[in-house]
Amino acid sequence: MLELLKLPDERLRQKSEPVTQFDSKLGAFVKALEEAMLAGPGGVGIAAPQLGVFQRVVIVDCSLGLRPNKNHGRLFMVNPEILTADGEVLGREGCLSVPEWVGTVPRARN
Repeated sequence: MLELLKLPDERLRQKSEPVTQFDSKLGAFVKALEEAMLAGPGGVGIAAPQLGVFQRVVIVDCSLGLRPNKNHGRLFMVNPEILTADGEVLGREGCLSVPEWVGTVPRARN
């Protein structure tokens, strides 16, 4: 398994590159990324840079722990883009790279 980077590691601030090769190597990496997420302390997702791979790959688990099958509620995204955003919602923190915050609700920004 790859090493999980944690804050204040500066590599977590590095800009990631888009994925250009969609092949078995990418599939194997996505599987390793999922295994790292599942091995963590209750995170709700993981991104490639958290494992020191600076490509735009992310997994988000939206199932809230309710999984009738192993893939229920997981989003596997390659080269995702945020096109618009409106408002802000506070919820449970789930970043594995900030383990002391997992399960807490961050304070609203003023």
